[in-house]
Amino acid sequence: MNKMYQKNISNEKNALKRLTNGFTLIELLVVVLIIGILAAVALPQYTIAVEKARVSEALQNMRVMEDSLRLHMLANPAEDASFFDIASVELQGGAWNEVSGYYETKYFRYEGSYSARNQYIGIEVSRDSDEEYRFVIEGENGNLGKECWTQNTETGRKICKQLQSNGWNYVEGYR
Repeated sequence: MNKMYQKNISNEKNALKRLTNGFTLIELLVVVLIIGILAAVALPQYTIAVEKARVSEALQNMRVMEDSLRLHMLANPAEDASFFDIASVELQGGAWNEVSGYYETKYFRYEGSYSARNQYIGIEVSRDSDEEYRFVIEGENGNLGKECWTQNTETGRKICKQLQSNGWNYVEGYR
């Protein structure tokens, strides 16, 4: 009889041990809630960081376009040209649309032109998907102004305000 009593006690201890080894439902819900809060905080920052990387590529392509148009202006001061006509440089991440004469990447469309009469250089880069914002470099006689335009979108405002701290003009709405 003594052995039978000991078996029952050991079975009960094992059953109790199995119950206390796992997590309670409340503990699991708290962990899921914490992960959800962290994800909700991190996701908007991640999307802004990704957009800033895209903008960085667009601004680099704009610099290449500007340098190419300036070289053309110095070499051929009396000849009007679009960037498509004189492009001997390779931009990053896209291809030329030969019908329309602009360069297109997955996210941006690039257009540039030079007018010999007033030495005008114009470069416009627009966000292709929903046109949240545009970057414009334009000016006459070598005096170029840089503008960032946005259409009341939060991402566009953040990007333009960051560029504003780097000397760009911030314009709400398009001309």
